[in-house]
Amino acid sequence: MLLDMVSNIRIAASPFGFVNDILGYILNLIYGLLSKVGIENAAVCIIVFTILIKLAMMPTFYKQQKTQKLNTVVQPEIQKIQNKYKNKKDSASMAKQQNEMQAVYDKYGTSPTSGCLSTLVTMIVIFALYRVIYDMHVYIVPIKELLTEMADAIRNSGVENFTTVLSDFAKENGIASQIYDGGKKTSDIVNLLSNIKPDQWPELEKAFAASKDCVSVISANSDKLNDINGVIGGLNFRYAPTDKLWPGLLVPILALATQLFSINQMTKKQMATSKDMQDNPMMQSMMTMNKIMPLFSFFICLSMPIGIGIYWILGSVIQIIQTFFFDMHFSKIDIDTLVKENIEKASKKKNSGKKSYMQKLLDAQAEYEQQSQMSLKDYAHINSKNYSEKNNDDDIVNGSCNNNYKNGSISSYANIMKSQKGK
Repeated sequence: MLLDMVSNIRIAASPFGFVNDILGYILNLIYGLLSKVGIENAAVCIIVFTILIKLAMMPTFYKQQKTQKLNTVVQPEIQKIQNKYKNKKDSASMAKQQNEMQAVYDKYGTSPTSGCLSTLVTMIVIFALYRVIYDMHVYIVPIKELLTEMADAIRNSGVENFTTVLSDFAKENGIASQIYDGGKKTSDIVNLLSNIKPDQWPELEKAFAASKDCVSVISANSDKLNDINGVIGGLNFRYAPTDKLWPGLLVPILALATQLFSINQMTKKQMATSKDMQDNPMMQSMMTMNKIMPLFSFFICLSMPIGIGIYWILGSVIQIIQTFFFDMHFSKIDIDTLVKENIEKASKKKNSGKKSYMQKLLDAQAEYEQQSQMSLKDYAHINSKNYSEKNNDDDIVNGSCNNNYKNGSISSYANIMKSQKGK
């Protein structure tokens, strides 16, 4: 049931539409280049695509590794500040805590969000790539041409009520009505054909057995599509490992194993140099995430197309290699030298007028608190003034004088509430 829900995500609109278009354009370009050397396989396209993405993200990953090394000196000071304000939850104390923490980050030329871009981009690419893989016929021109040729053959097959035949075929093979609703357009039929699994093509051929030309086109083009979407072991690039448990289960298992190794590699050194930080809330959160992420990768690669699994596994392998060489690089750099270089870069950025993300948050919070205080005072003043003007005559008639209260005072609020209750 859960896997069916995940599979049907493709029916809904994608929140990463523009990212989908960019990734689709890149994949189509890669496919075109590979086809010129005789390689027409979507899995190989994803392998090349993954390598290119990881190379493009290398600067952000480098920054992430540098931040991890800087954290060995930053986090102990941050922890002291957190312990200092541990039991102080008022807004003034929280503001002081954030200012002192920001001072520490400024001292070392870093920020709490440094290195987060790599993780964010990875997640956006995965969810956008999910939609691109399911809609390969939209982005990869040769695939679209094969499906369009089959759709035209069906429309011109001479089979009466071919839409009814297609609808019955879709129901019998568990294809959702949202994918094919009985339309006669070529695009409607292409959408149906793009969701047919390899073992379902013979059933479609039987449904249009009355037209030999149509069957011939379906047979030839479906074989080409199976080759394009084929992966080692008879797996299909577009479908989940659960469609063929063996060797399909190797995909999520490899994803889990490579993710565990990568996370252990990235955190082992930091934990070894930060034994005094075991009680640090940030360190505990990181340790929790380290336990969750491998399981998350296992679930993602189990329930999503094998193409996502290929991207995830190869991405983890490349990250392991990058981490190994970056560790060698940073092990040769003294921490004091690294801090000095980082401070110089941060100083140049500060002089350029650009603010860090944390500083922007602090400025926004300060502005919000200031506006809130001003709004409260204005509200109290206006309400008290309006009340006094509105009820001045009534006060005189009733022999009372409620205008002696100071605007904005507790007494004025109490008097207003008392009056309103009386009404």
